[in-house]
Amino acid sequence: MAIELHDANLQKARAELARLSQALAALQITQVGGDAVGLDPVTGTLAWIDWDEARLRPSVEALGAAQRSGTAIGEFTTGIEVVESARDSAMDMWKGDAANVFRAYSNVVLDNCRKIVPELDAMRRTISEADGGEDSVPGGMKERTKAVWKAAAAIADDPQTRRGIDAVLHRGENGTSLADGRLLLLDAIIQLKDRVTAQIERIDDDVTPLVSRHVRVIEQRNPEQTPTQPKSGFEIRLSEARKVATAMRMGIADMVRAKRLLDQVWAVPNWTFGTSANATTLLKTWQKAVTYRANELHRCIKWVEGMYGGMSATFHLYSIIEFQTNEAVGRILNADLERQKLHDYSQERIPTTSDGGLVLPPHLNSYLKEEIAALHSGKWDGVGNPPRIPPNLPEDLPMGPPAANKGGPPKPGG
Repeated sequence: MAIELHDANLQKARAELARLSQALAALQITQVGGDAVGLDPVTGTLAWIDWDEARLRPSVEALGAAQRSGTAIGEFTTGIEVVESARDSAMDMWKGDAANVFRAYSNVVLDNCRKIVPELDAMRRTISEADGGEDSVPGGMKERTKAVWKAAAAIADDPQTRRGIDAVLHRGENGTSLADGRLLLLDAIIQLKDRVTAQIERIDDDVTPLVSRHVRVIEQRNPEQTPTQPKSGFEIRLSEARKVATAMRMGIADMVRAKRLLDQVWAVPNWTFGTSANATTLLKTWQKAVTYRANELHRCIKWVEGMYGGMSATFHLYSIIEFQTNEAVGRILNADLERQKLHDYSQERIPTTSDGGLVLPPHLNSYLKEEIAALHSGKWDGVGNPPRIPPNLPEDLPMGPPAANKGGPPKPGG
């Protein structure tokens, strides 16, 4: 059975040991220790540490960069910029106690979102040799296989190995018996096994820690715990509300696309880093790190949805009572009401009359809920009207992994 080695260093190692493989084949030795893969003991042993960078590239590309659309970092960065611009426009047209609460809340939310970007960028450098060099997972894996290649070259050049090979391929010419030659070849394979095993163990020491540094919580403040804001006179220019609301929805849609792309970043295929337990630990550590970022991004999306719902609820309510004086409207659309709306919509809960105070009319209530649900599902880009039937909300992030990977990352808070 032919076995394909993916790593270039291991391919060179196999070439160094080609005559050893030829001699073993002449003796019809197809296994050493009973655990070699396929018919070639040399290739089978090297395959223990073989890894496939090509299987890693889709995750690297999905993570992307701030300047690239269609990538997690690019879409999330764009989403932050769009939401911030919409927030600033809202602050130009909306004044008063409720607006001050919204401003303080949104400042914390945007700061929480910005904190995620440099960590995602650091993870990109860790998983991409082009950006991280030797201080990256691909660079670290290549250092391990390079060490195997050097060991293979040393074994091939060992006089004992050469003597064993000659004893088998040129029987009797060097005075070594076939039996002794066989023992020398078996000893060479055992040496190769030991060198490969040593480098596999180094994965835990030299490669996995590169990923482990990302398995941490990014501190995010609770935007609801902002201090009381100064009082000011009420004002809304409702003619500009539709444009501001559309822009904020588009920013949310960008963030949701980033969230969905993180699922591809998480889904590094099984056996990408090899078949050893150490390789599996490396893979699981990466997936755990991505899960941390996905959960943090998820919280940001919910807070931004709260911003959109809280702002839009106030605008809707104003459209109903704008015939009253500014002073009267300001008393109704006050700071406490805005805090409640921001909370309700960030928690996926639409207020009811049992909450007390002023609530949205039922049809507007349903409309905002439908919009947020459609944005959160990723089935609407925020422009025009949402789908007629509100989609079911997906489970918390990350969304389900491809069928090739069983299990999946833990849910937020798990």
